[in-house]
Amino acid sequence: NTIDHEQLRPASKLIGIIFMFIGASPGSTGGGVKTICLALTFLTLRSVLRGRSAVETGGRAIPEEQVFRGLAIITLGLATLMFAALLIVIIENNPARLLDQLYEAASAFGTVGVSANLT
Repeated sequence: NTIDHEQLRPASKLIGIIFMFIGASPGSTGGGVKTICLALTFLTLRSVLRGRSAVETGGRAIPEEQVFRGLAIITLGLATLMFAALLIVIIENNPARLLDQLYEAASAFGTVGVSANLT
C-alpha cells in the first residue's frame, strides 16, 4: 500500500471497486467472485446474445449446473456488496462520500485490505 487511496480520482476508485469485486483466480487466497466465475458469466451472455441454448467454449459445452452456479455467485456477490455498502452509508451518514463507502465495502468483500481513510 504505497499510495493514499483517499486521493484517488473517482474513475480510479471505480476501477478499483470492479477489480476488488472480481477478485483473484481460483486456487489463490484472494477474495472476490473469482475470475473464472466472471468468464463464465461473459460466456453465458455471449450464448444468450447469439441465441444459443447451450453455453459453449472451445468446442465444448459447459453444464447448466455450472452456469447456474456461476450466475448465482455473481448475483449473491453483488447483493452482499450492495448490502454492506448500504450499511456503511447508513452508519457513516455522509452521502458526499458514497464512492468511498462503496470502495470500503468492495475492499472488505474482496479481502483486499485497502481503505480510503473512511473507516
